[in-house]
Amino acid sequence: MARRATLIVPAKLFSNQSMTELRIFRKVSQEFPLVVTPSLQRVLARVSSTRPARILIQPQWNVVSHFSEGLAAVGYDQTKQEVKIGNRTFYTSASHTWYRWGFIDATGDKVIDTKFVDISEFRDGVAMAAIHVMSERKYGFIDKQGNWIIHPQFEHANQFSEGLARIFVKGKYGFIDRNGQIVINPRFSWARDFSEGLACVKTGGDVINPVGMSSTRNNADYAFIDKSGKVRFKVGRGGCQSFSEGLARYEVDGNYGFVDGAGKMVIDPKINALSDFSDGLAEVILPDVGLGFIDKTGNVILRPGLGKLDDFYRGLAKVCESYEEGAKCGYIDKTGKVIWKPTR
Repeated sequence: MARRATLIVPAKLFSNQSMTELRIFRKVSQEFPLVVTPSLQRVLARVSSTRPARILIQPQWNVVSHFSEGLAAVGYDQTKQEVKIGNRTFYTSASHTWYRWGFIDATGDKVIDTKFVDISEFRDGVAMAAIHVMSERKYGFIDKQGNWIIHPQFEHANQFSEGLARIFVKGKYGFIDRNGQIVINPRFSWARDFSEGLACVKTGGDVINPVGMSSTRNNADYAFIDKSGKVRFKVGRGGCQSFSEGLARYEVDGNYGFVDGAGKMVIDPKINALSDFSDGLAEVILPDVGLGFIDKTGNVILRPGLGKLDDFYRGLAKVCESYEEGAKCGYIDKTGKVIWKPTR
């Protein structure tokens, strides 16, 4: 599966929370696989329209993703083993490279067999998938019936974004269209997906491996290219992120700034920005205060002063007292008003 963190949610949460609170979790499930785990079991759950919510798909997979276009990726660990210590049972788990992936529909029926070594969610009817060919992992793209529409041939590939998909061929990054035709020749040492018509690339120097960071040396310029592969503007050697809400974050000497789609610097690279803009605000570290949020002019809007913040989404942001496991978390609005008091 594309490299995604897994959010583990206690099963009992879904039995006694209001639908308002569940809607907040639906936002989280768009970014992380939504997994419910009672007694060491992982359960894929869908929030029904009734109250309280019901578990509609029973535990049967080692790992799952959220639903996208009616299908959810599911996988099993070929190396998983049960270990008993006293009266407790634990399970060993391998890295993602030993998982086998497929897809289920909303009823829990398996519609695409668990035979892939890596997959993405479906987007516009297409998903990235990988299999082993002559002991080498090769990437291509499948439809919702599991048929290859672009045969596995690339060393690595990302899901399509804005009509183009990033590929890795002979140690360089390029892009293909939905017909599998190379439209931007592989020549970059790193590349992000297209967003708002532009993609961040590393124009030379050490190659950054698509699986793990093989190099962290900033020995070449980063730039943004358009869909023809033309470099529109450079942002130095510190690195850059994808565009979000009209602005892209870039790094200079450990600090961050933001540029617009024309390459104009909108916010000086003098802040410690932790996120891109979401819902009009970006998370930053404020001197002597801790975490806070800035607007698109760089002005500080909120100083919650708590230990951990998430991005705003539809007017709400999750806030926690610390990064420690079991820390109390709640939600605030854009005025800093507590909407849901921190609870465990």
